[in-house]
Amino acid sequence: MHKTDSKNTRIIFSLFMMTSISQMALVLYTPAFSAIALNLNLNPSAVQVSLTSYLLGFGLSQLFYGPLSDCFGRKKPLLIGMLILALSCLWTIFASGFWSLLLSRFSQGLGVGAAVTLSRAILSDHFTGKEYTRVASYLSSGFAFGLGVSPVISGHLLDFFPWRSSFVFLFIISLLLLLLFSLWLPETKTQNRAKLSLAFISQTRDNMYQILKNLQFIGYLVGGTMAYGVVISYNTLAPFLFQHGLNLSASLYGWLTFAVALSYYVGASINRKFVGTFGTDLLIKFGLMLIVLSGVGLLLLSLLSAHMTLYGLLIPSIVATFGQALIFSNCIAGALKDFRQIAGTAAALFSCLQMVLAAMVSGFVSLAHALNPIPLATSFIVLAIIAAIFMVKILFIYKAAPITAGKL
Repeated sequence: MHKTDSKNTRIIFSLFMMTSISQMALVLYTPAFSAIALNLNLNPSAVQVSLTSYLLGFGLSQLFYGPLSDCFGRKKPLLIGMLILALSCLWTIFASGFWSLLLSRFSQGLGVGAAVTLSRAILSDHFTGKEYTRVASYLSSGFAFGLGVSPVISGHLLDFFPWRSSFVFLFIISLLLLLLFSLWLPETKTQNRAKLSLAFISQTRDNMYQILKNLQFIGYLVGGTMAYGVVISYNTLAPFLFQHGLNLSASLYGWLTFAVALSYYVGASINRKFVGTFGTDLLIKFGLMLIVLSGVGLLLLSLLSAHMTLYGLLIPSIVATFGQALIFSNCIAGALKDFRQIAGTAAALFSCLQMVLAAMVSGFVSLAHALNPIPLATSFIVLAIIAAIFMVKILFIYKAAPITAGKL
């Protein structure tokens, strides 16, 4: 029993850190946006595009990590991904211009994609029933931890060191996690490994095609991604709004982002507590309503007030992020529930398309660079409307076509 508890503890802590590092690598450097633009002589929008680049690498890599882990186990692809992340951080530390920043961030996304894909696979390998649900909550906690703590760390680093210190910190964390996973994390895919062959590749391709034909999968995918776009929009635009528009320090911006991330954690916790009582559909609709209301409120404040205020920007962001938390985890569960026999492929495809769509959101939002909250408010409203179209109009009214997909 003691050995089993010890193994579970190692796996749970590893899953927490795998989820944390994905969000840490995403937002750690956001307090340094202004410093990067100044140091590399770039337009602020060019720095924001590096967030888009990361999301693209993050998304595309997951199409490969999922199937490869079915053949070679979970641990080896994870270690390779963490090594890619560490080396990519070194590349960013020595970045001297736009393209080196862009490509190194893309490479970081390629590496960290292993953490998200394999965290879900390891969770499915090792836990079942109520234990699965309990441990899955640690993934949400890790998401909020990485999203909230990393800007605080980066903000305080900028009080003493140049912007590259954020990536020095990320490099050190990547090496520590590489060592931790290598020595501490057991292999959970010890049986029923697939053989890497043309037949396996063909079957994987066919399964993905069948998944994409499922209306329910598409509805939850697009709706959930648009909700996740709230977080992306905030992290793309907020650094300049708080630091330039309100003249706040990078460290204070980091603490404000911590408050926003905390609202995600609270929302995810409330969702876990009440989803059995109210069901996913009602919670999703309530989350959409909160995002729309926060966007409308922020827009009205921006149009009616001559000056942007701290609370006028912060409170709508907190409300929108809380609403997003009620949507996102329910969408993942809803998208994957018909594909239990090929859950690894479905999860990898969902994550890939989610991040690619999120990258498109980030790219569009970065074009609307402004030192007023109107673009952020507009993005909240538009994202919620698109999510509602796909999840309320299509998903909840029309029935998804029945689907059968081959076994791996």
